Amino acid sequence: ALTGHRVLYVALGDLHPRDFITRLGAQWSGMFFEETHKNLGLVYNGLTNCLGNNLEVSISPAGKVSAEDVVDYVKNSEFDPEIIILDYDGNLKGANNSDSMYTNYGVIYEKLNEIVLMDKLLFICTQPKISSWQNTTIEMHDIGESSKKQQTADMIIGIGKEIDSPNHLHTIKVVKSRRGEEGVRAYSIRLDNGRFVDLRYKALYDEIKKIPDRKKYSDAD
Repeated sequence: ALTGHRVLYVALGDLHPRDFITRLGAQWSGMFFEETHKNLGLVYNGLTNCLGNNLEVSISPAGKVSAEDVVDYVKNSEFDPEIIILDYDGNLKGANNSDSMYTNYGVIYEKLNEIVLMDKLLFICTQPKISSWQNTTIEMHDIGESSKKQQTADMIIGIGKEIDSPNHLHTIKVVKSRRGEEGVRAYSIRLDNGRFVDLRYKALYDEIKKIPDRKKYSDAD
């Protein structure tokens, strides 16, 4: 959105609009979450001035918006988004109302694929299996609910976490790519402004992993 692309962010769940603005504002400004919250008016004004009319956000409770609703909106919206972020698929209407998760998610992903066929970029956020929530690396078999997700997606990026570190270390891995290399990893730290920073070297990741105390790392750090 900052570089001029029209982005539609569809948030489904229990996120309050004020919390969404705080998170987005922290990532944009680089300030920690608490600083952003205290200065939310100034951050919001600065953010909207930079984004112009390039970001549209829809926040709805879980189970109220269907895949058909999302597709119809993208088709008919005057905003005409180029990039759509759906966060997340498990909170779509009807996602968990079937005896067969395989079939249910198959129908959902086939419907959402219509957005891709409009020559638009679609990001779908999804949760891995509960048994994988503490995994350092998320693999293809960790994807939950239905293998239809693996079959339909052009690219799958897993974000694992280092549960023994208090400093939000993550391994990001490309587990599927139709148009590029699979198995590529990035070692990252998530700061207290929500930004993921690439640590570049596994040795640096390992060094931070040894630190037993919680530290508030800034971008400069």
